[in-house]
Amino acid sequence: MFSIKNFLFKPKPKINEPYVTATTSFNFVAELPQMNTQFQETFRMFPDFVSRELTHNMTYGVYYLSNLVDSELLFQEILDRLIEIEELTSPEKLVNLLPIGQLLLDDNWYHMQQHILQGWTYIHISGYKYGLLANTIKRRERALTKPENESQILGPQIAFTENLETNLALIHQYLPNPDLCEIAINMGENTKTSVHLVYLSNRADLEMVTHIYNRIQALDLEALLDATILAQWLEDNPSSAFPQMITTERVDRAIFPLLEGKAVIAVSGSPQIIICPNTFFDFFKSIEDYYYRWLTGLLWVLRYPSSLQPRM
Repeated sequence: MFSIKNFLFKPKPKINEPYVTATTSFNFVAELPQMNTQFQETFRMFPDFVSRELTHNMTYGVYYLSNLVDSELLFQEILDRLIEIEELTSPEKLVNLLPIGQLLLDDNWYHMQQHILQGWTYIHISGYKYGLLANTIKRRERALTKPENESQILGPQIAFTENLETNLALIHQYLPNPDLCEIAINMGENTKTSVHLVYLSNRADLEMVTHIYNRIQALDLEALLDATILAQWLEDNPSSAFPQMITTERVDRAIFPLLEGKAVIAVSGSPQIIICPNTFFDFFKSIEDYYYRWLTGLLWVLRYPSSLQPRM
C-alpha cells in the first residue's frame, strides 16, 4: 500500500545478518559421485549448469554455468590443461599449473556457489574435501567513451564504465600511488554487488574512512544496482531536498578528491563514482577549477552569492 510516510522517509537500515539458504547445509565431500549429486541438487533450476568429469591419471569434476563463463578461457586454459597433467596432483599444486589470473582454494559450500553464480568455475579433485575456484567470468563491457553528462574542455576525456575492474584500473592508472588503498564489500542480499571503498592512506583521515566503512556495512539491502542508490542510503538527512553526495562519471573528478584526503566509492555495474564526504561548498566547485590558476579558480566563490540572488 502506498504511504506518504514511506515515500518521504526511507526505512532505517537493518544490521547485516548471516544469509542462509537450504543449500548451505551441504558440506564438501571427498568422493566425486556425492559431489556431483550435491551440485545437481543445488543448481537444479539452472538449465545452463554444466557438470563435467575428466579422468586422466586423476579424476576431476568441473562445474560452471555456461552462459556466464568465458568458454575459450575455460576450454583452453583449464580443461585442456587438466588432461595434459601427467602426475598426480593436489588442489594446492594445481594453482601453479593453471595459467588463470585468479585461483582460490575453498572449502565453503556457500562461497563456492556464490562464485559459480558470478561466472567462476569450480574444480574438484576426487579424494579432497576442498577444491579450486577459477575466475572464468565472461567480460561484458562497453568501450571507454567521453563523459556524456559532465563534458569539459580541460582534463582527460574518459568516463567510467559499468565494469568495476575497469573503473578501479582507471583510478590506479591516473594515481599510481602505493598508498592507494581499497576495501572490498559485498552488498545486496540478492545481487551480491561488489563495492570498493578507495582512499589514500597518507592523505585520508583513518577515522573518516572507518566511519564510511561502518555506514556501508550497516546497510542491509535486498539489491544494489547503481551507485546513486547507495549514495541516497548513505545520506545523513534522507528527507532533505538537496543532494548530500556527489557522484561523477569523470576520472579526474574522482582523482582530485582523493588527493584532498577524501574517499571514493565504486560500485559494480555502475558508471558513477561516489565522492565523500562533501560539504555545502563542494557543490559550487567545477572540475575546471582544478586546471586554472589559483586567482581564476577563486571565481567559484562568486557562485555562492549568485545562487542566492532572486530569479527574475
